[in-house]
Amino acid sequence: MSPVTDQQRARRAGIAAFCLGLLCFAGGLSSLIVNGVNGLNSMNVTLGALDMVVCGVIIFNAGHR
Repeated sequence: MSPVTDQQRARRAGIAAFCLGLLCFAGGLSSLIVNGVNGLNSMNVTLGALDMVVCGVIIFNAGHR
């Protein structure tokens, strides 16, 4: 079994953050749809999840360099 490099760890962390962000985004978006535009907490969850997706992409790209 070969040792795991930092590049592989960064790719895996990026994929994990991206997937978790998409999952949170789906939950926040569905909550926003159900509660209407007045659901400020749902909006915060949705925006936070988008931030997580972007961070996942950045981490994944950093693993390619």
